[in-house]
Parts: sequence; C-alpha cells; structure tokens
Amino acid sequence: MPITASRAVRLAVQRAADKAHRLAITVESLLEESLTLDQLETLVAEDYLLVGLTHDVDLVGLAALDQQLRSALIEMQTMGRLQAASAEPRPATATDALMMTDLLAMLLKMLGETTQRTELDGWASDVQVGTRVPSLRAAALALSDVDYRVIRLVINLGVADRQGEMTLLLPMGQELIIDDVIPAASETWQPNFQKTVAAASATLNAELHRFTVPLYMAEGITVGQIMPLHGCTVDSVRMLDPDGNLVSAARLGQFAGKRAVRLEPNPYLGMTEVSVKSGEQSQMSQPVQLPQDDIISPDQDTADHTV
Repeated sequence: MPITASRAVRLAVQRAADKAHRLAITVESLLEESLTLDQLETLVAEDYLLVGLTHDVDLVGLAALDQQLRSALIEMQTMGRLQAASAEPRPATATDALMMTDLLAMLLKMLGETTQRTELDGWASDVQVGTRVPSLRAAALALSDVDYRVIRLVINLGVADRQGEMTLLLPMGQELIIDDVIPAASETWQPNFQKTVAAASATLNAELHRFTVPLYMAEGITVGQIMPLHGCTVDSVRMLDPDGNLVSAARLGQFAGKRAVRLEPNPYLGMTEVSVKSGEQSQMSQPVQLPQDDIISPDQDTADHTV
C-alpha cells in the first residue's frame, strides 16, 4: 500500500538524521502549507539558520533550522552524543551552515526515495544544498515570484525534553527547477551584430609631418610664424590610431571646400638590387661631411613636435 506524503517526509527526515550523524530522532508533528513570496518574511523567527536550496546556481528554496536542532547536530559531530540540557541561545554563523550540509544533503536524497508515487514525488528532485542565506529579505530578492510549499517539522531529539524545529520551502511545482530552454539563435543576429560593430566610433589622427628641433627653438615658436617642412608633401600624411600606431597612408586634399585626406595604400618598401659603378663605389666609401650649422651639440636639449 502506498504511503502518504506526510509519512514519506517523516521517514525521510528520520533516515537522514540516522545516516548522516547516527542521530535517532522522531518527527512529532508535521504541518504543510502554501506561501507566496510576499509572505516569505513570516516564514520563521529571526534566530533560525537559513540555508539555501539551489538548482545549478539559482536559489529555489530554503531550509530553516532552529537553535536546538542546530546544537544537537553540532554536538553529534563534535562529541558523538547529545547533552541533556537545552542549548543556550546564540546567533547562527556560517560555520553552523556548513555543519548542517550533510544532514540536508541526505534529507534531499531520502525525499527522492520516500516520496515516490506520492503528491510530493519530484518535489525535491535536482535540488542541492547551497550556502547560508543572511536573511529572509535577501532570500525574497533571489527567489522566483511563485507559490511555495512549506513543510514545518517539530522533532523530538530523543534526550530529555529536547526538541528542535525544521522548515523546508520549495516551489509548489517542479517546473521551476528544470533547465532553462535556450532559444534558437535568430537569423538576423549576425547582420545585426555586424551593423552594431560597424556603427562603433573609431578615432584616427592625421599626422602631416614630424620633426625634431632644439628646445630653444621650440620655446621661440610664436603664433603666425612660418615653419618650413622639409621633405613634406601632400602624400606625407600618416593616419594613426590613438596609441600612435600606423593605420594607413593618406594624401592631403580638399572636399566640399574643407581640408580632407584620402586613404592611400601603404608604400611598397621592398629592396631591389642596383648596380654601382666603380667610381661611384669609391665615392660612397668616403665619409659624409655635414655642415657645422646642422650639427646639434649633445649638450643642447631637443624637443619632438608633430604638426
């Protein structure tokens, strides 16, 4: 005979405590209810430890444990037995959440086994134990706005009159924890992407001539002064990116009455063999004499200027 959903949850909790920590407990009462996301802040008291239940990386539910249940699980892991006295109240910590992981992971596994062929079949499928959630308000911001099934458990810890409480919250339906369907790529995606990239702005600087002069000459430059650009022609323009890298050669001109440049192919810099006559070869071997006026003393400062 199939068992009821309530009986299936009781078995799952008791088996999980025994398998995870050899803790013999009894579920004294179980209450099932539904809850909307707007009502989440009334789920449990502020001193409960909230542990996220996730599907992949998405928060889909919560497990809330009170101080007495947390203390019992910690005592079993640290001392191997429960104390007779109830635990003193203290704030929940991230370490507490880590020490609850084994029980919660085993509980989710047991729920998958005991709830088969009940109304809770698949309710906890593909759900994993996550990390501590700081508050119900933080959980409300991360959870989906759907209806949730809430199961509240009062647990007899088996020592004196010690009792603990646990609350489980997961979506009512299973459809919220299945993998998201990735839509097929649109046929217009590639042309739209190309159009967007092509519309992006690009900065180019047109450099007509670059030369070096002594610092004293640079300091003497005045407005209206005519500066000869030796070797510079309308074909000397270089298009540079913002980092100063050469993008293309260009030619200076006009368009619609305004100064403009026309992009040109970069000049071919390949070397070719030339024949040199014996007389020319002897002249090439002679040192070149530079005029004294063109020689800059190493002691003079120089400055690099771009027009």
